[in-house]
Amino acid sequence: MRIIATDPDATAQLSSAEYHRTKTTERATFEFDTAIARAAQQTLERHRVEIELPALELHENVLLRFFQSNLKEGAPGKKTGERVVIEVVHPKDLAVTYETDLVRDRIKHEMSNGDRNVYKLGFLVDCYVEKSNGRPVLYRVTDIHEVFEIPDD
Repeated sequence: MRIIATDPDATAQLSSAEYHRTKTTERATFEFDTAIARAAQQTLERHRVEIELPALELHENVLLRFFQSNLKEGAPGKKTGERVVIEVVHPKDLAVTYETDLVRDRIKHEMSNGDRNVYKLGFLVDCYVEKSNGRPVLYRVTDIHEVFEIPDD
């Protein structure tokens, strides 16, 4: 494909695909020229890059802020109904799961027992970012290092 894509006057034909169905033999012939080969090469490269993207990407010591909170406790690894923002990963809010009881309990403690507003708190966390079609869709929080108040501007 690469050779055909680089030669402006090249064409190629592949006619070795053959299969038998009852008594007849059908032959399939594939013919392509430079333009088709270039388009195919670009498509293949795009797919190769997508396949090589990790489905889960680790981020350590990143700032997590709450966008939507929920006091209800869920099981570790399950969606919480909460949405958070981690700006260094993605500018929009995403769903979150807490991967351990310890992480979930610490977050819930800060939400319900603290006298601070959870929306004005910053959480330094380690998390995995789950992606779908190359776009972040979910944060999986694995550890909390620090909780602090975000100063008002």
